[in-house]
Amino acid sequence: MKFLTILAVFFGVIYLALAVHFFSFDYEKKADEIAKFSKSIKDVKLSTSFENQAYKDFVYAK
Repeated sequence: MKFLTILAVFFGVIYLALAVHFFSFDYEKKADEIAKFSKSIKDVKLSTSFENQAYKDFVYAK
């Protein structure tokens, strides 16, 4: 029974740490950083727009 109590306390502490981290994370700041970063990217090419057919065949195995 002592083992189960220690195991329950261990997982309780782990979940408590996860909850504290989740509620203390600054989502607005991270969203602002992502928006600022996305505005600085000038030209984004899709992965399907390869310049060379041989490279496309290498990436997408048949």
